[in-house]
Amino acid sequence: MLGADPKRWFFSKLREGNYRWKVWASSVQFSRSQTDGKFGSLDAWDGYAGERSQILNFLKERGMNNLIAITGDRHASLVTEIPESYERPERLLGAEFMTPAVSSINAKEGGWWRRNWSYASLEEFQQAEMKQNPWIRHINSIDCWGYSVLRLAKDSAVCTIYSVDKYRKDSEKKIDAQFTYANGRLERA
Repeated sequence: MLGADPKRWFFSKLREGNYRWKVWASSVQFSRSQTDGKFGSLDAWDGYAGERSQILNFLKERGMNNLIAITGDRHASLVTEIPESYERPERLLGAEFMTPAVSSINAKEGGWWRRNWSYASLEEFQQAEMKQNPWIRHINSIDCWGYSVLRLAKDSAVCTIYSVDKYRKDSEKKIDAQFTYANGRLERA
């Protein structure tokens, strides 16, 4: 996903300074998502599991737990823990906050989940995905288009995901999800 030179640069930036938060904007989902033995997208970090493990090991070896990954491309709102290992998720290294699409089709409209899984509804699929990937704390591929606001303070990072109805010009925003990451813990706010 990154390659040797960009990965060296990325690690140098993670090492740099004694900052409270390390905020990383990644274009695709970082956290693992495997449902019924199948990955959701090998174009995201699931297709680069070896390099993802190198990033997790880098953070773990340095005792870091302050990574905030801001991601997208799934056309969903998503909040995940970033554990030191997806095989044994014991300690958190950070949190991932995915902003939904503003106007692109989502899983409900596109129906991509039906091609690979045999769940009766998208709701059932999302429940299975969360159950089989316990680091996923929130997902909405059904009725969420909008934007996110990340507030960083000394002691916490708070992400609020706002949803709007893309089919209505006068749509009011509503909060789809709000989570706080602090001291190695991700909690619904």
